[in-house]
Amino acid sequence: MIILFFALCIPIFYWALAQPERAFVPGWRRRSLWIITFAICALVLFAATTEQPGYSLLFVAYPILYSVLLRRRVRALFARWIGSRVGKFAFVFLLLWFSELFAAFDIADRDPVGRHMVAYIGFYVGLALIITFAIPRWRYGFSALYTIGGLWGITVERQFAGIQMLAAGDLISFFMFASLIFSVYGLYAAGPYLLLNEEWSGERPAPRWRHVLLFILLALVPLVAWGIFNLILAGLGFDVSVLVV
Repeated sequence: MIILFFALCIPIFYWALAQPERAFVPGWRRRSLWIITFAICALVLFAATTEQPGYSLLFVAYPILYSVLLRRRVRALFARWIGSRVGKFAFVFLLLWFSELFAAFDIADRDPVGRHMVAYIGFYVGLALIITFAIPRWRYGFSALYTIGGLWGITVERQFAGIQMLAAGDLISFFMFASLIFSVYGLYAAGPYLLLNEEWSGERPAPRWRHVLLFILLALVPLVAWGIFNLILAGLGFDVSVLVV
């Protein structure tokens, strides 16, 4: 049932957020996002009473909260940061990096939270660089960014697990895998765009080759930045094999 719920979230997100300004005001689009957010939080609270925590489900609810449902308060709180490109980069990095706490809490019994968060700094630096400097120059729109991000996620997550499932013809496992991962990575890319919609609605529509280029950058730059950062950590004496989960 949980898998079907997250699979259903995908078309709802396309419907509710294809025209972001319509979700920023009261109406059924905004109500649907509140319902999804409350449902996810309820699932997380229920999982917290079991032996299998589910904090990672908040990867989907969190960007909807900061980018749509609570965007006015978030924008007001970080208004000074939004005024400069460097400020936007730092802002986007912190927003995205904070979300890694959800995964850290899920595996806290095997990897200390602080150690896990340090391990992923490089990944989120690379991701924030792409989002801050590649996306604003063109008008992509939510649907394009959500799709590109989702395809990026089901391609690279868990060492290309999605591709391996498709190659093996395991469509059921792929559906279960993609139903959640698509939204997690789709909102990685689209969440900051929704939050900074006024500043990042470029004048020129992004041509198709820019969509392909953005996918390639998302697939490569965060991983390269992650690798470089872990080399630095290794040089400082950290056990990278333990840090990277």
